[in-house]
Amino acid sequence: MTATSQRTRLSTSFVSSRLGRSDLRRLTEIVTDGIAAPDVTVTTRHNNVSFRASNIDDLIHDVEAFPGYDDRVPWRSYSAEGSQFTGPAHELTRNVNVDVTEYDVKLDFSGTDHIWVHGQMARAQLFLRNRNGRERQDPYRSSRSAVSTAAAVSLLTWMYCYVVGQAFALGEGDPVWSRMSDAFLTISYWLLIPLLILQTAKFLVRIVRKSSSKGRIDFTRDVPTGSVWQRMDWQTRILFLTLIVATVAAIGTLVSAGADVMKP
Repeated sequence: MTATSQRTRLSTSFVSSRLGRSDLRRLTEIVTDGIAAPDVTVTTRHNNVSFRASNIDDLIHDVEAFPGYDDRVPWRSYSAEGSQFTGPAHELTRNVNVDVTEYDVKLDFSGTDHIWVHGQMARAQLFLRNRNGRERQDPYRSSRSAVSTAAAVSLLTWMYCYVVGQAFALGEGDPVWSRMSDAFLTISYWLLIPLLILQTAKFLVRIVRKSSSKGRIDFTRDVPTGSVWQRMDWQTRILFLTLIVATVAAIGTLVSAGADVMKP
């Protein structure tokens, strides 16, 4: 009677990882550690052509040396896999599959070597977290705070416009209401400008955090690892500067309008 070993399998998916060529090389070394080099294969598909090699450097060389290679076609996928069989029964003791795309990194470890499976998963998770990666979450939960903030700002804006309109309407021809309207407008201007600055600053901080932590996969080059400004793409830099200019212009408009309204 032959005893069968129980197989362990662990899998997960990471998003927002920032991985360049050297990071992908190191990730491949980590996940395939403990598997003989001849049993490791890396693959990709570029411009509708599939490529296979024993390591990422040879894979990139084969892709770029291909006669039909077009450097304007995005390189969107990379996979590494390896297996180890032992014993007369050819038992699968170690197996790994890693799929890397521009959207996520999928890890899958399995085999009868339970210590290796758990250890490799822990090492790969730590590596990806150090490259800005996070395990996939419910998108509703991640965007709930942004939706709540937008709803609150919209409600406050509507209430402000409504109250100002009512104050002006009631203040016509009544000196008491007129003085109250003037006082309300004065207080509003003093509160609105700091509120505008605060909300813009919060929005800019959110943009900086999102852009600096935005996932990026580059299969042929290393990704930038410098300052936050260096990690931003040019579209985000333009948006960042545009928001600052627009906020300064809005503050200037409010100050000018307030000065006109509050003239005796």
